[in-house]
Amino acid sequence: MSTAPRTSDDGPDGQPSTAGIDDPLAPGPVDHHLPEHLIDRIAAGDETALTALYDAFVGRVHALTTLIAGDADVAATATRETFVSVWRLAHTYDASSASPLAWVLGMARATGRGLSTAA
Repeated sequence: MSTAPRTSDDGPDGQPSTAGIDDPLAPGPVDHHLPEHLIDRIAAGDETALTALYDAFVGRVHALTTLIAGDADVAATATRETFVSVWRLAHTYDASSASPLAWVLGMARATGRGLSTAA
């Protein structure tokens, strides 16, 4: 039976040392860049939060609107309109009903369908 070579990070029992590692279940500081907090900040009128949420979700939103619309121009318009809706409707977001991604993708789906039937 072979064993892995010991490293300087190993504890006395040969297991990796946990010295200096915080309890992963302990509550940590609030990360205001998480999507849930970004939506709260968007509702308060924070444009940088909208930019951060856009950067985090635009790829998925565009992929969904492209799948629904089947047309690059319609998908681009639907993607843009989705984030306009996020800005306008952020105050209605309810974290107990949907994750931020599900909420945004739900808007993208409705916008993509509406624009693809109008095209």
